Amino acid sequence: MAEYLRICNFCFKEFIAQKNTTRFCCHKCSSRGYKMRKRLDDDKMFDERDTMKRLLIKVQITLEKLESMIEELPKLFVQNKKQLLTPIEFCEAINIHRKTFDRMVSRNEIEVQKIGKRIFIDSTELQKIKQ
Repeated sequence: MAEYLRICNFCFKEFIAQKNTTRFCCHKCSSRGYKMRKRLDDDKMFDERDTMKRLLIKVQITLEKLESMIEELPKLFVQNKKQLLTPIEFCEAINIHRKTFDRMVSRNEIEVQKIGKRIFIDSTELQKIKQ
């Protein structure tokens, strides 16, 4: 069998290898060298430029979604502005307290519409309650 004098690629100690392709002196150095190589590959794969590009793309997509939502919200609000009431306007119209209004909503006596986080009540509900 041939023996080759080598230097370990991880710990840099001299050792005698049985194959010409052996690069590490023991299993421990081989495992650590593999781990180090994988870390370096990961660093190459995720360098700062790529990370920044990915972040910018995500921000751009998010901004596009927000812009489209902002464009839709006024359209919905303007179309239904005459028909929709805020909870305070609704309470004042039928002379009830806000807590009473909340209880009526939880009992499904009043149908509400949510636009974003805001609550609106259709004016037809006002007519139903008055009758």
